[in-house]
Amino acid sequence: MIVGYFVPLAVIGYCYKAIYNLVQCQLNVAVVQTLISSNVTTLTANRNHSLLIQERQLAMTITFIILSFFFSWTPYVVINLINMFTPWVAKYKILATVPAYLPSPPPSGGS
Repeated sequence: MIVGYFVPLAVIGYCYKAIYNLVQCQLNVAVVQTLISSNVTTLTANRNHSLLIQERQLAMTITFIILSFFFSWTPYVVINLINMFTPWVAKYKILATVPAYLPSPPPSGGS
C-alpha cells in the first residue's frame, strides 16, 4: 500500500515541485534580462504580466495533475485499507468486492 500509493504521490509531488522551481527560476532570469536590455517601462510591465500569467498556468496545471492522481487513487486505497483492517468486512463479503469495481492499474507483463 505504501509503495503503491504514497511513494508515487511523493515522487510526483517532488518532481513537479522541481519543475516548477526550474521554470520559476528561468522566468526570473527572463525578467532580469528584460529589465537590463530595455528601458521602456510599459514593455517591461507587459512582459512581466505575461510571465506571471504563464507561471500561474503552470502552477494550475501541476496542481491539477497531482490532485487528479490523489482523487482517483484515494478511494481505492481507502477501501482496501478498510478491507484489510476491519473484521466486519468478512461478515459482509460484498464490501470486499468493491475494489474490483474501482480503477486499478493494467496487469503488468506482455503478450
